[in-house]
Amino acid sequence: MLQVGYKINPYFAFEGRYWVGMSDQSWENTFGDGLTAQVDTWGLYTKLFLPATDSFNVYALLGYAEATYSIDGNNFEQGNDAFDGFSWGLGTDVSFSDNVGVFIDYVALYDDYYTNYRGNDANIRIDSLNVGMTYTF
Repeated sequence: MLQVGYKINPYFAFEGRYWVGMSDQSWENTFGDGLTAQVDTWGLYTKLFLPATDSFNVYALLGYAEATYSIDGNNFEQGNDAFDGFSWGLGTDVSFSDNVGVFIDYVALYDDYYTNYRGNDANIRIDSLNVGMTYTF
């Protein structure tokens, strides 16, 4: 995941995120044919902070995300779907200096009923647990 943002004040920021190949999957289906799947996602968020100390924050993400899902395999009809809509998350971050910190958060990227490319109804849920380092300019 790559994230870029701008902190307006200690309580409010804007952030953009891009997840590449999130949850790449590979498995054998009933007929023994290998299947692969990939999800690429981006999101734009308002980030609301609750500072606990000068170096520790709890935060909420509220925004919009879009996910593109593709599946392919031998003797299997390739499918591509895109999901977009409201996205939210909760997390915490710790700063070790003015520039370096770490974070952990959970982001619900998509959770809704959807009619897929074959016309089937499905309940689709895409979420992410993220752990990373930040560098502040």
